[in-house]
Parts: sequence; C-alpha cells; structure tokens
Amino acid sequence: MRWLIVGLMALILAGCESRRAARERAREAYVAGQQQAMAQQRLYQSQRPSVTVEGQVQQHLVPWTEGLTLARAIVAATYTGFMNPSSVRVLRNGQVVQNIPGVDLLRGQDMPLQPGDVVQLNP
Repeated sequence: MRWLIVGLMALILAGCESRRAARERAREAYVAGQQQAMAQQRLYQSQRPSVTVEGQVQQHLVPWTEGLTLARAIVAATYTGFMNPSSVRVLRNGQVVQNIPGVDLLRGQDMPLQPGDVVQLNP
C-alpha cells in the first residue's frame, strides 16, 4: 500500500512538472513572437514613411501619405478609448511641436503631419 501511494505521488509530481514546462515553453514562444513582430514593425518603418500613434488605438503605425493630418491619422489608427483623449501631443524629431486639448481637436483644430511624427493620445 505504501508503494502505491509513493508511486501515485511520483506520477502527480511528474505531471505538475510537465505542465510547468509546457507553460514555460508557451511563454517563451509568446515572447519570441512578440520580438519577431517588433522586428517586422521596425523593418516596415524603415521601408515606408509612416506616423506612429501611441495610446488606445488598434494600429500604432499609420502609413504616411501626402495630405495626412492629425485627425486623419487618429481615424486611420482606429481610436479605441472609452472617452475622448484629454490631450493630443505631436512629436517631431523627439521635440513637441503641438499639444492640443482633445476638445479642440474635436472642434476642428487639425494640423498636417510629416513622416516620422509621433502622435501621443493622452487619456
């Protein structure tokens, strides 16, 4: 009887270890996939002019086209926030070039964007 209990305990512990190992493999695969996606995004950015939109959006990278404005970039990025952003900041070459209250953007204040601009949507 004692050997039976020891055998069952060994099987249970072996099952826990394999589940743990499977979770670790899944986590490693997830991280590798994330890194690959980031590398592809950097490659895409380097090949085509684009604008980056940070915040609650579905698409963080918007292809730049002639005539792209701040409002059009936010629409193209598909804003998913529950409420309108309190402010919208535009960075060009790491410097703030425009900081617009969200309500002003809704009232029609807009600006043209350049390739490489970063749009930050602040809650």
